[in-house]
Amino acid sequence: GGGYDAFITCLSPSLSNWIGATYLGVPGDEYVGDIAIGTNGNVYVTGSTISPMFPKTAGAYQTNNYNGVFVSCLDPALTNLIASTLVASSNGSGQGQCLILDTNGDVIVAGESSTNFPTTAGAYSTNYSGRSDLFVCRLNSTLTNLIASTLIGGPTNDYAAAIRLLSNGNIVVAGNVGAGYPTTPDAYRTDGGMAVSVLGPALTNLVVSMRMFGDTIGDIALTASIEVVLAGWCGIDSYDMALIHVPTNAYQTEDGWAYYHEFMTNDMV
Repeated sequence: GGGYDAFITCLSPSLSNWIGATYLGVPGDEYVGDIAIGTNGNVYVTGSTISPMFPKTAGAYQTNNYNGVFVSCLDPALTNLIASTLVASSNGSGQGQCLILDTNGDVIVAGESSTNFPTTAGAYSTNYSGRSDLFVCRLNSTLTNLIASTLIGGPTNDYAAAIRLLSNGNIVVAGNVGAGYPTTPDAYRTDGGMAVSVLGPALTNLVVSMRMFGDTIGDIALTASIEVVLAGWCGIDSYDMALIHVPTNAYQTEDGWAYYHEFMTNDMV
């Protein structure tokens, strides 16, 4: 419908059959940051729109003609827009970068916020701190209720890149951050341009938060023993391997403009 439209496509397991596909957009630009599948097969996506005409459904949490973060749900065949809402502010910016569903079907979204981004009473932080703050929010499965929403940030740019859910309901979010991003006293490190933070299920408390050196976090994963595994990229100019403990028996101990993996123990969660 515009310069760039979001799209969702479903392929057969053998990748030999095109099962379904749809655009999701209007005049203006939209992009999808992440996707998740509900237990009933419904497809949830989050992303960003710059059009006030982005499709919202009746009864959705937010139907204002704003730009910014959207969350949408489509049926498994991609023929019906079941629910769609904005989680946006009046200044018209913000990006939904990552999304995960919990065992109750709640939709947990994280990304980059802007001024006046919606937060909820009692959240860990309701004060916008910088040029952009990382946000984490929780909506119900029908996208009619913003259950909880918090900001995390310092005076510069902070945004989420990946999110995972622990078995105790705590939420692990990783992203790229600037000076002043909050850390906790028992953190592994308290400086660097990347961060991993753990929030309580209600988004009212910061359980633990750490920073580390590097350029960009690409994604995170959890092991069976609840270690947090990070992957991303780094450059020689911005990353010194000596700043992170790299064992002498690691596959590669010199950066070489390479990708990296770093394991954090379950002590942080």
